[in-house]
Amino acid sequence: MGREWIYQNYLEYLSEYHPKFYQVSSESENLRTLYFMVNDLYVLNENFQAERFQLNNYYNLINEFKVYASRLLILLPLNDIYMIDALLRLLVEKLYRIIYSLYCPLKTERNIRKQSREEMAKKIDGNVGRKNDLDLLYANYSTLIHHTDTLNTDNYNFRELVQYDESINVGLISILQNIIEIYIEEFVLKVLQSDELELAMKLNLSSNLTPQSLHNIRSLL
Repeated sequence: MGREWIYQNYLEYLSEYHPKFYQVSSESENLRTLYFMVNDLYVLNENFQAERFQLNNYYNLINEFKVYASRLLILLPLNDIYMIDALLRLLVEKLYRIIYSLYCPLKTERNIRKQSREEMAKKIDGNVGRKNDLDLLYANYSTLIHHTDTLNTDNYNFRELVQYDESINVGLISILQNIIEIYIEEFVLKVLQSDELELAMKLNLSSNLTPQSLHNIRSLL
């Protein structure tokens, strides 16, 4: 896996703008893992920048998807689990629309953005093997951001709120891995074909993806 230098850029950003977070997290292997998981989305999406993809109704959605994922790295130093959950909910909804777009190629991007989750669920039912996982993620994060369940407390101790919590990284790794696996299985592998990928693209994937994502796209290489 290459691109180690871009992780160093992220650490420099943390050192400058979030020095206390940097002091306690710069050696965290979980933070490094999270960074390169987000980077996987950028590496994967480089394959969709060719002109033949740019008129598809999902083109802007997949670019937004990777950008929203990268914002997790900006939120982490704030230690704001509510905002992280809200962003994860947005990511899951974006992923739902991306997958839905594959089964509605004649719909415009504008229409894709307006569809309710119920309408999308009906359309992809029977076509998407990971639909149950997608629905569960959607339901769980809808519950969290709407406070459907009672919370023990809302913490107004600001010093405690910004205290570094490694468990957030651990939880994010699990959730983000699930999201990326669904993205690869239900979108990337259904759009890209091995014989359509140039050698340079295959080398880029082989060199820059994390081992888990590389394993999941092995049929393309």
